[in-house]
Amino acid sequence: MPVENPKYKRTAPPIPREAPAWAQDARWYAFDLDDFASPPSAGRSTSSMDRQTPDRSPTAWEAIRRTFPYLKALGINVLYLQNVFHRTRDSSDRDTDFRHVRTDLGPSRGTSDLEGESFDPRTWTWSTADRAFLRFVKTAHKTGFRVVVQADFHRSDQMVSRGALFNHLAAAARRWIRPGGEGERTRGVDGFVSHDPRVLSADFWRLLRRSAKQLEPDTLLIGVPARASDAGLWREGDTFDAVWQQRLTESLLRFFGDGPALYPPEAFLSDLESMVGRHRLDQELAGPIALLGPDGGPFLIALERRFRQATTELYKLDKPKTRRGDIRMWRRLAVILQYTLPGAPVIVAGHELGSDGLDRLRTIARRKPSGEHENAPLQQDEDLPSLIQWLGYRRDHHAPLRSGAFRPVLADGKREILAFARELPGERVIVVLNLNGKRQQVIIPAGKPGTMVGILTPQLHPVRTKQGVQPPFFPNRKGPIAPLRVTGTRQFLDTGGHATFWIEPVNVALVVVQEKAP
Repeated sequence: MPVENPKYKRTAPPIPREAPAWAQDARWYAFDLDDFASPPSAGRSTSSMDRQTPDRSPTAWEAIRRTFPYLKALGINVLYLQNVFHRTRDSSDRDTDFRHVRTDLGPSRGTSDLEGESFDPRTWTWSTADRAFLRFVKTAHKTGFRVVVQADFHRSDQMVSRGALFNHLAAAARRWIRPGGEGERTRGVDGFVSHDPRVLSADFWRLLRRSAKQLEPDTLLIGVPARASDAGLWREGDTFDAVWQQRLTESLLRFFGDGPALYPPEAFLSDLESMVGRHRLDQELAGPIALLGPDGGPFLIALERRFRQATTELYKLDKPKTRRGDIRMWRRLAVILQYTLPGAPVIVAGHELGSDGLDRLRTIARRKPSGEHENAPLQQDEDLPSLIQWLGYRRDHHAPLRSGAFRPVLADGKREILAFARELPGERVIVVLNLNGKRQQVIIPAGKPGTMVGILTPQLHPVRTKQGVQPPFFPNRKGPIAPLRVTGTRQFLDTGGHATFWIEPVNVALVVVQEKAP
């Protein structure tokens, strides 16, 4: 049952419904701080040898800071931090104190520095853990990152009703948006992501959004409905700036997990158009897209389950045309769509590094900062980090991939070819996917006859050469991430305005079209 809230005053001065401009070109990296929290004994030496040569474990904030060079190379510009706030109980639907950060994330002296606080915001103080978090936010801003935190406000530990709950949570949100107070320009967090918004009613979110935007207009508010079908309830722009794009993730999993007989390119492209073409473009561009399975786990594991299901005899008899092949190729194509469709791509910490990615990310986080470590190539057994880096570079250099409208171009279920365009006046980028296991020639309408276009094709497969097998990336280049190998060609569009080119099996091509304004 929704918590009672004060009614939204519709006669109040309007707050712009547009998502902040920075959110429309966001590339997120999601950290679950449960994975970086220190156990009670972390950093405490027990033996005499340990006391003589102490090796203190880094705090969560120190560990994440050490990944900054890698994240910058990956093209990330937004840090999304989950499970940040103080938990007053271990198991409850209402167990979060949004006034404070968890004490196991930073240097803490327990909870004694929280004593004496009341419901009145004037009694609130900054704990040791709070200050460590604010220093982290300041460093992240200086490095070029925005910081967005998970804030499931329906989990508040304050058991009150009506306006008291709103006043409390609004004060907590404003405290983190502007730590120095309303008269100060000190920046705090840049936004909040809230799950299950229906628990607190639409009027609550309208009031909270107004309160946050009046303090800092660039604050981003994202809603994550419990069911993907509820997303339309929160797309008016007066409650949230954007909604987490769950339906899109579900469609990507279905498209790459099943064969063309079950989910043909024509149906997929039609679904894409209905999902990203019926709402305001600014909302679509700011809506996060995370590749996850139905249970919230890694997308690759969900694909593996789908592929494993396809190996059963019953599945073979009922659905004989289910896709086969290297499952990693389908994930690479899913990442390409994640970065080229309207929306903000979200990389879940470690998922891009393989099945043991989180452990490998922790290895980076444990490195002591030094030029030698920061420039050392990351050991990678697949090309996803290189691919993500290249896709981020393409978004930086081609405005349509950041803010262009979506338009279907081609869907050929028989040949398993899919193409769509992202368009702005004077420039468009056409994304062409070959889902077939064969090299195919593609002819697509691209623009005005005689226009020169560029065609970019990343190397997603190892290639055999006289010198041996050539990996998709350059393994000996300096930097945290080895650059991806990319082939580029140019051609003039024919008299019909078509581009003609070959595309490798299970691969993608980007057709860049720049036209002079009339």
